[in-house]
Amino acid sequence: MKNLLIFFSKQKNIFLPVILIATFISAILIKVPVENTFEYNPDEGINLMKSLLFSKGFSLYKEIWSDQPPLLTLILSFWFKLFGFSVYWARILILIFSSIFLWAFYQTIKISKGAFCASLAVIFLILSTEYTLLSVSVMIGIPALSFAMLSILFLKHYKKYLSKYLLILSGIFMALSLQTKFFTSFLIPIILFEIIHDKQLYLKKERGKILPPAILWLSSLLIVYIFIALSFFRFDLQLFIQSLFQPHLLKSAFVGFRYSFLSKFTMILNDYEIIIFAFIGIFLIIKQKKRELLFPFLWSAFALILLLNHRPIWKHHYLLISIPLSWLAAIGLSQTLCIKIKNKNLLKTTFSNKLKIFFRCLAKGVLIALIGLKLSAKYNKIHTSLWNKTTTGEKRAIELLLKYKKDTRWMFTDRPIFAFYTNILVPPELAVFSTKRRLIDNLTPDYLISVLSKYEPEQILLGRFKNYPPKLLSYIKKHYLQTHTCEIQQQEQILSYIVWPSKQIRFGSYRKIYKFPALYKEYRTPFAKKIKIFLRKNIAKLHENPLSP
Repeated sequence: MKNLLIFFSKQKNIFLPVILIATFISAILIKVPVENTFEYNPDEGINLMKSLLFSKGFSLYKEIWSDQPPLLTLILSFWFKLFGFSVYWARILILIFSSIFLWAFYQTIKISKGAFCASLAVIFLILSTEYTLLSVSVMIGIPALSFAMLSILFLKHYKKYLSKYLLILSGIFMALSLQTKFFTSFLIPIILFEIIHDKQLYLKKERGKILPPAILWLSSLLIVYIFIALSFFRFDLQLFIQSLFQPHLLKSAFVGFRYSFLSKFTMILNDYEIIIFAFIGIFLIIKQKKRELLFPFLWSAFALILLLNHRPIWKHHYLLISIPLSWLAAIGLSQTLCIKIKNKNLLKTTFSNKLKIFFRCLAKGVLIALIGLKLSAKYNKIHTSLWNKTTTGEKRAIELLLKYKKDTRWMFTDRPIFAFYTNILVPPELAVFSTKRRLIDNLTPDYLISVLSKYEPEQILLGRFKNYPPKLLSYIKKHYLQTHTCEIQQQEQILSYIVWPSKQIRFGSYRKIYKFPALYKEYRTPFAKKIKIFLRKNIAKLHENPLSP
């Protein structure tokens, strides 16, 4: 406990990272239309809808289908209770997680390489491909990495202050990371390696008094992870495996270049300046043989091995590479700019030596200028990608959904973000309507039709996927009326449907049960003429293909 108090008493020099991160948040909130952007990524709608359903009392995994750990859903639900169900506030939460990550990232690097290197690493990472976009997208990658980086930070402090409480905190934060997204699990062997192979730890403490550090860290991780898992799965091991592991093991469904790591190679090429200095950093780590600098190298190596063998690869997976590369690049650049002159009398020697010093300083100046121009160009590109306003088609679709909202209990959609904006629930089984579920045949036509029959949603909106099975489209066209279609992008369009409620109508001497377009409440007495006009125009078609209730 004494070492823990010493640790907290020395945490005074935090003004620089706080200023740096506050500037980042201010730039995002002022320059980027976080509130006005409709959707940054389809996963936003999925995460928002899972949290909305969970906050309404639906059980995660038993009722709400999900293939991801529960922690972000739980945190978002609590956040919504504080600030309301808002996409804007959800993005602010992710931005806070991103700021926590940057703070922990800065502090971790500062311990071994100083404030200048840590500042360079933060700048490299903020301006790396996808990081800023993911910092305002309601996705689980940034929160999971924030917990993981806090775990690494407390591990570094443990190695300095040797307080077992810091080691336990490190294990707890890693458990929280794994319960947010499991893709940080590859860091576990690296952290254990850091603990086991640090000889200084064993020289400074008595082994017999407490558990060995590696076992203590792993125990704290497992206890917290199992506690959270039991809170959601109880002792249903089959549900745990089917929900969190089975969907990720079907790699055969993701065959092809589109889902491989090489398909995201353009992102690496966009960060070529980071790659160059990262190689310099790796060279310096090998040359200096400093164990405390080995962590980012092992991180990048393990992440690369993981991603080369992983299917599918999405954009947020690039963070696993860009984070350690930014760390290594900061080491390489800081060492390049801070080369010291070994001979103190060199300035008093010949003109040729002074000329060498001049050209060396000139080269450093040119290098800084080139990096500055590159980072400035990347900033402009990132700013443009974040400026994603709501389209006319999306606004029109929202208007139609709100028009019939009072008579709508459920909504069937492959873009849950529309349902969240209108505060309409989707069937819990379809909260996650993703590419992965379609490719692993988890969303078969029979399954989707069974969900439609069970919940009888009053509205349907299709706007993400194409080439739906004819059997499903036939069912929709039979029971629903298409009310709207529009293109929102070159290759995307929105199709909106509403239910045909059943009502027995006497038309002349013929009595038949028909399903009428739009909701029946709109077609009561004031709209009786419209119903008759519709029947006159469509009676032949209805007799040819009568619709059962």
